[in-house]
Amino acid sequence: MKLRPERTQMVAFGQQVGKWNDSPPKNSLAIVDKAVLKNFDVIELDTRISLDEIAVLGHDDLLKGPDGEIVISRSNVRDLQNFSIGEYEGVPQYVVTLSKALMQAGDKRVLIDPRIKPGEYSIIRNSVDTAEYDPEKLLFCVYNPQQAKALTEKFPESTHLYKLKTKFTEVSEKALDEAVSLGMDGVMLFRPIYDEDFSALMSMLKDRGLQVLFYVHGGWPKPHKPDIVSKSLQNMIDSGVEYVTTICYDLPEFKKLVR
Repeated sequence: MKLRPERTQMVAFGQQVGKWNDSPPKNSLAIVDKAVLKNFDVIELDTRISLDEIAVLGHDDLLKGPDGEIVISRSNVRDLQNFSIGEYEGVPQYVVTLSKALMQAGDKRVLIDPRIKPGEYSIIRNSVDTAEYDPEKLLFCVYNPQQAKALTEKFPESTHLYKLKTKFTEVSEKALDEAVSLGMDGVMLFRPIYDEDFSALMSMLKDRGLQVLFYVHGGWPKPHKPDIVSKSLQNMIDSGVEYVTTICYDLPEFKKLVR
């Protein structure tokens, strides 16, 4: 049986945990460690495939580091693991395999954002099996019907989220019906940051039995407006939103959930 949260789950952004000047390099082992330390419920891992067909962490195919740059799809995993993506608290960070990141995540749930071709889900499955990570604890987001079909075949026991590149105010019933027809468990949407009313959307989701993960690229509003952030997060908690991607871990609303 697929996992369904009983409360709002805080999802660590794979590219930032905390303020930019205090966050480990994007998709590094250090960012996994910090997300675990700060008690996030779920950790997002952007994933790509190396030239020798190994799943590694990476948001973009082209990675830049202090010593140069490297292209994931054109590089073997051995070269990638020796490529520096920066450091955190004096410890050098390198490109890491998905299997190692899953082992590092321990008992935390993981959201895999697979920036891959539909035929490469078997590679992701091999990484999960190698890490001996429970696939029922995994969440995936997909971007198109082809990915959705491949995902449901390789990971039938995981939670599947259809990523709609739109604001919550622009979501159509047709888009939600497509997610249902593809066998998705929920959707990912650009979340309400301020005091917007999203009750109509929540009703449409509930009518279809769909979960929702709200995200925003670029993080929360500026730190000098914590009241806006707090109110937005509390509104989502009160509305029964299942997952929220956030860089914050010092807000009382966050601490109330994860303590």
